[in-house]
Amino acid sequence: SISQSKPTAEQRSEFYQVKAAAVVKWLSARQPVDAISISDCEAYHSHLKAKYAQWTVYHYITTLRVLLDCAIKVGIV
Repeated sequence: SISQSKPTAEQRSEFYQVKAAAVVKWLSARQPVDAISISDCEAYHSHLKAKYAQWTVYHYITTLRVLLDCAIKVGIV
């Protein structure tokens, strides 16, 4: 059996930075951020589903949720 090593902290960080950059690009096209609707998020989810595997979509949507949560905490949204 082939053993797979766990990703390093640096690799995990890079993985999430790529996802965050893509989500921020999507969010940036929808200014102001507080105008983003549920329909916008559903359309983004559908776009991702057409392009990526289920777990990749999950990671993108999780990243979107975290970024929106942070925006709410700092008063952007």
